[in-house]
Amino acid sequence: MNRADLGKWGEREAERHLVGRRGFKILDKNWRCPLGEIDLVARQKDTLVFVEVKARDSGARLPPKFSLTAAKRRRLVLLAGYYLKLNRLSAARCRFDVVSLKRGEDGKVENLEYLRSAFTL
Repeated sequence: MNRADLGKWGEREAERHLVGRRGFKILDKNWRCPLGEIDLVARQKDTLVFVEVKARDSGARLPPKFSLTAAKRRRLVLLAGYYLKLNRLSAARCRFDVVSLKRGEDGKVENLEYLRSAFTL
């Protein structure tokens, strides 16, 4: 499975987990602007949640969450600010969550870790 397909698989599985087990409502998928992309934008109760999805094949050495660098976190904060401004949601309560998962050789989720409030603005 190539990297793009693995990313799409990870986002589908993350969405399934967030909607089915955590009560999220997905507002946007793969939201793009000139600064980059946000994997998932969701609402959980009264909070707007920006979700970064990190997926790897089962052979990966480190858990996927470790690939979320400080530079990537800073870019996500900028993207979220742009999203909030564009959608006139500046007063919205928001947070950044991460879904880290591995795809087993059978194509199923081998390990999923949900990190609520993984980092802040």
